[in-house]
Amino acid sequence: MTEWAVVTGASRGIGAAVAKLLKDSGVKVLAVDLIDPENDHYEEFVRTDLANPSEAADVVKAAINGKDVTRLAHVAGYCVPASVEAATVEGITKEINISTISLISLAQVLIPSMKRLGKGRIVGTGSRAALGKEERVGYAAAKAGLSGIVRTMALELGPYGITANVVAPGPTNTYMLQTHNDPDGAFIQKRIREGIPVQFVAEPVDIAVAFDFLLSDRARYITGQVLNVCGGTSVNFLNR
Repeated sequence: MTEWAVVTGASRGIGAAVAKLLKDSGVKVLAVDLIDPENDHYEEFVRTDLANPSEAADVVKAAINGKDVTRLAHVAGYCVPASVEAATVEGITKEINISTISLISLAQVLIPSMKRLGKGRIVGTGSRAALGKEERVGYAAAKAGLSGIVRTMALELGPYGITANVVAPGPTNTYMLQTHNDPDGAFIQKRIREGIPVQFVAEPVDIAVAFDFLLSDRARYITGQVLNVCGGTSVNFLNR
């Protein structure tokens, strides 16, 4: 059997690193993103906008076309930096649709294949921001919601050999970090580094290795968990 993985946000950053590790392990990758891939870590690529979860699910369903999909890595995310007072309904809705609701929509497409095969791994992308972070009200809400979704999936799908978990990255050198941290603003790079106990910002592969493990057969007894891969920032509340 040729096993397939669906990886969202696979064009760059953490998603690309996850896709590479999966492909290197012999799993075929269906990359899903809104932008063209900046790598070749996939067998097939489909373009879709996860801001519309229903349409994205239809696109992925058509692309699967009988493939034996046993893994879903939902890495795509979206952030609109805003305080509680400044946040808009439109912005928060887009953040939640991309980071959270689309996980459910895609899982609904892939679960039948996983049940048929008697195995499956679902891993969503959380964030240390789910514990609270200034000017991230919508993003924090989207990522915090993943915990309840994944724990419910774990309870419902466990009897079918399907596990569901969340990897919650801390500060990582990605396009999102670079774009949403103004050097003259509250989240300057120096302050970010100083708030990380290990004293460095992660590279995408540092996060991808956690995905790779939870997506593997070795992680068959781990489900319903949120793994903070954050350099210690999830416990370093004084300097966050």
